[in-house]
Amino acid sequence: MSFWIRKYKLELDKLPFAVLGKSTGVVVLCIIILAAILLLLPIQDTIKGEVAIYTDGQPLTLQAPSSGFLNIVKSEQDQISRGDLIATIEVDVTASALQEMESLIYNDLAAIDFNNADELYDKVKEISNHDFRQIKIELYSLLDLLTQLKILRRANDPKELINTLDRSIQVKREQVTSFGQLSQSHEKVLALLKTQLESDSTLYAAGGISERAYLDRQRDYIDKRSIIIENNLRKQQKTGEIIVDEKEKFALAQGHRSKLEELKLRIVDQVSAIRSSYQSYLDTYVITSPINGFASLPFDIVDQEMITAGENIMLLSTSTSNQEVQSEMFVDALNAGKIEKDMRVRIGLSEFNQREFGIYYTTVQSISEVAQDGKYKITLDCSLPLKTSYNVSLPHRRSYNGKGEIMIGKINLLTKISRELHFNRSKYASL
Repeated sequence: MSFWIRKYKLELDKLPFAVLGKSTGVVVLCIIILAAILLLLPIQDTIKGEVAIYTDGQPLTLQAPSSGFLNIVKSEQDQISRGDLIATIEVDVTASALQEMESLIYNDLAAIDFNNADELYDKVKEISNHDFRQIKIELYSLLDLLTQLKILRRANDPKELINTLDRSIQVKREQVTSFGQLSQSHEKVLALLKTQLESDSTLYAAGGISERAYLDRQRDYIDKRSIIIENNLRKQQKTGEIIVDEKEKFALAQGHRSKLEELKLRIVDQVSAIRSSYQSYLDTYVITSPINGFASLPFDIVDQEMITAGENIMLLSTSTSNQEVQSEMFVDALNAGKIEKDMRVRIGLSEFNQREFGIYYTTVQSISEVAQDGKYKITLDCSLPLKTSYNVSLPHRRSYNGKGEIMIGKINLLTKISRELHFNRSKYASL
């Protein structure tokens, strides 16, 4: 048995006019009815967006400051305080080690006792054993400078030599005093000899004394005057020696002091370098809590996982009691100008099946003035407990997520289809 399909050729010009007219009328009538339905059938016009509701206040998202292996210190739901160590990247350092480092930098190194740096040396050496990466180099440099300070104080201390010079200066000053006193005594004797010489000169001229006696008197006067001149010369010599000793003493003290001051300035500069390196270390490898609250890990991040810089790793929620419910909905800028306060919002929560729990309805509280990344932020009016259209109070959660629709008014189906085709014409043109 075989089957075949017969082909018929339809010639419209040979059809009866009545049949053609009825067919055309039916088609036109169907088009009119369909247009009437599209025009008269109202549907709700909505703007869709992602919704997040936070019952304990909006959480703070922590991001990785750098790339590397993540070491989580605070686990899910851990209570935290401001400044607590939450996680580290690439380094294995504890909160106590960080506290020791901060105590060293901001206490011990802030007021260094240069006369007793042995204790500081031991503390810096102990802290250097922790995993502080580039700070270790700076700490080792500080240890070298502290060692140089210790050596300079022990090997080049001119204290004994300065004491010897002081004793020598004191003896020479006493000699200068003695020479001065001796010169004064000789000055008195010289004055008497001068008077006698003047008297003997008169007698010699009158023939009262012999020439020999007169010459002996002159010789005594000249000898005594020579002694005074010699004493003054020796006094000046000792005074010059005192000046030389004072200069040598000053040079020794000044040179030692200059070396010490130079080394102290290098230590101060090294402390500044350590502080700068420590801040860079914190910014790169350490994550601390900026608030009081509790931690949560909603981003499927696990300990020792390789992460990249800027990746979300943790949420921090405040633990303040009676925290107001905060909510946010982000919508595209398209048609966002139609959104007004108190417009109704229909939300399907991801955590609760809509068929079982129903839809959550709320209203628009406010809309942001400026779009971020092409989206506007809508604040919703929410209160606890969240009650759905099935009159079901949802179980308490710290956060709810879902998709929301802002009902901005009703339009006919034809307008809706026209808008869809217009705004998505590039998509439908490719079909």
